[in-house]
Amino acid sequence: MDEPVLVIDFGTSTSSAVLVADGAARPLKEPGSGSYSWPSVVCRDGERLLVGVTAERRKRSDPAAYRAEFKRDLGQVAEIPLGDASYPVEHLVAAVLRVLRDRAEELHGAPVDRAVLTVPASYGDGDARRNLMVAAGERAGFAEVDLLPEPVAAALAPLPGAGFGAGDLVLVYDFGGGTFDAALVRFGPDGGHDVLGHRALDDCGGRDVDAVLIDHIRTAGGDGLAESLHDGGSRMVRLRFGLQLGDFARGVKHQLSEVDAVEDFVTAAAPPSHVARAELATLIAPLLARTIDCCHTLLRGCGVAPGNVAAVLLVGGTSRMPVVADTVGPAFDRLLRRPEDPDLAVAQGAAELELRLPPRRVEPEVGTDITAPRWTLPGGGGRLVRVLAGPGDDFAPGDVLAVARDVTGRLQRLLAPPFPGRVEAWTVAVGEPFASTDAPARVARTGSALRLLDPPRLRFRHDIFKEKVFDVKSVAFSADGRKLVFAHQLCSAWTYEAGTGYRLETNRWSAGDNLDDADVSPDGRWLATAAKDGFVYLWDTTINRPRKLRHGARVSSVHFSDDGRSLVSSGWSSTVRVWDVTTAGCSLQFDAAPSYVLVGVVRFGPGGRVIATGTRDATALWDTATGQQLVAIPHDAHVLGLAFAPDGRRLAASYDDGTVIVWDTATGAPVLTLGERQTGTMRDRVTGVAFSPDGCWVAAGHRGAVIWDAVTGERLGQAGGPDRVRAVAFSPDGLALACGGHQSLEVHEIAVPR
Repeated sequence: MDEPVLVIDFGTSTSSAVLVADGAARPLKEPGSGSYSWPSVVCRDGERLLVGVTAERRKRSDPAAYRAEFKRDLGQVAEIPLGDASYPVEHLVAAVLRVLRDRAEELHGAPVDRAVLTVPASYGDGDARRNLMVAAGERAGFAEVDLLPEPVAAALAPLPGAGFGAGDLVLVYDFGGGTFDAALVRFGPDGGHDVLGHRALDDCGGRDVDAVLIDHIRTAGGDGLAESLHDGGSRMVRLRFGLQLGDFARGVKHQLSEVDAVEDFVTAAAPPSHVARAELATLIAPLLARTIDCCHTLLRGCGVAPGNVAAVLLVGGTSRMPVVADTVGPAFDRLLRRPEDPDLAVAQGAAELELRLPPRRVEPEVGTDITAPRWTLPGGGGRLVRVLAGPGDDFAPGDVLAVARDVTGRLQRLLAPPFPGRVEAWTVAVGEPFASTDAPARVARTGSALRLLDPPRLRFRHDIFKEKVFDVKSVAFSADGRKLVFAHQLCSAWTYEAGTGYRLETNRWSAGDNLDDADVSPDGRWLATAAKDGFVYLWDTTINRPRKLRHGARVSSVHFSDDGRSLVSSGWSSTVRVWDVTTAGCSLQFDAAPSYVLVGVVRFGPGGRVIATGTRDATALWDTATGQQLVAIPHDAHVLGLAFAPDGRRLAASYDDGTVIVWDTATGAPVLTLGERQTGTMRDRVTGVAFSPDGCWVAAGHRGAVIWDAVTGERLGQAGGPDRVRAVAFSPDGLALACGGHQSLEVHEIAVPR
């Protein structure tokens, strides 16, 4: 997490907040009451707006200056009168949010500039109330305000006992102080969840229960209660009696959650008021029936039968009433679950989500004009909310330059281009809109981007089997950078300690089965080799024992996925096969070329969702879930090497005509052509190719190893390396380049100018 964030559940009756900072979530306790539920009320005191318990204590002194439950007024044009002054509703909301922010900063000891505000599910995209809540948060002093539907947050609230499991469908029944929200949530295997649908009632909540109970108490009290509340025509006294009767009804309601009947007095002069739990259940039965109908409508809309729901999750303060569980249980005949604290469920669930998920980030698109990056936001555009790197500020690749709000209302962090640079200017001011086709910033590359190879400094060189001629076919670093594996055509793969050149392992098989390729899994445990006998040899390096995976015709290329769970192979037939590393079973196969055309190179894309294949006349991208072709790139040269950029948006291909072309993986359009095209039979072929870990460089095997700038195409330098380098690989930190060629292997350090 980049910075602290305050998660706020602003409710009709009460609000709660959780400070998320330093990897922990801390609920905020109201100092005046010691409660985690802050009354969502205000009272004007001169030029000040008192909030929470302080306002509650003040209300009887000046009831006309007091207001509660104003959340329901959001979106109305009329201002709210408080004494002899009036305020827009969002100003009152801002007053509550500001007090919560002040308390969070007091506890954190530093500014808290980010807020996540939970809102009812009825505040959908395009609803004016969303903008009003954002405006209230900004008025309260938050530089960044994001919104989250309350049922989404409630689904992640802490539960007694075991949590929900993968595949569980959960109906969230959120009965709050002012609204009722329902959501259908499916939980995933990784603890995440998807919201399949939601419904809401804006006029059904604890406030409506109070109104029904107040009418009942007035009616049951008859003339005796009316006489005790008679004020002789004084408006101020009427207001005070109204506040007192409301407090009394809420007190009765809360008591009936614990006892079967309540007898109490509205005033000392009033007759006793008797209310039984059964009476209350009868009084609010129509309200509860509306909530049940809302849930059934939601389930029908999602195409889900009640019997397929694993549980109903009861959240919101009003759900504490026993009659709610007594009604909801029989209506759905499902297990009822409650969070540890229904009043805090929404805020705690939102805090859990904030801890679990990183902020949304958008990488820039850098075209031929690298000084004008563009960011594609959901919906095609947004508004600039906050600038984090102003004119003159330096940035590193991946830094957050600014924050924007997309058209759906969600905040997106705009990342720096994949090179070090400096912000020259923002062409869009904070608060102004921009489209994804616009370039809202101008940037310049700085000198640190022009990192060159030192004059090659040899770390280690090995001449193995000097009596025989052989070529290094492939090189690969383990993910931690500690191991370097290379395979050569004489039936062996060698593993070295990358820093010292100390030999760790040798994997050897029968003579005559020459190798064409090898790869090492990210954890360094598994080694895969491609042999001409039609098998992929999958080595467990901890026991130096292989499993033979039958591919078919001669295997030319193998590559592990990022997570090391899958292995892809290709060869002299048209078939590409994907293997499960654990079971050694084939999970997918497809034809990548006309029958028995050599598929010379195959590579997984980042995340393992895409496979790239290269043949003598085409490069193609394939969906690893279905084997369907996504993009086809025809050409008239033979592909000898493939490498994805770290973000997966670019694919570098090396060819036997001496060039490297960088392609856009979404469109198949060429982005850069590196090197000079050659013709004739003696042309210099470019073999292995690799992107640096930050995506800034492309290295390729040639006569030595050449490094280009991956954005501008500028040639940065060349490592002498072995004659005719056939394989290249960057170390995970990007500060070394391994080069394998004719009878040798070298590792060169990369200099970074300061």
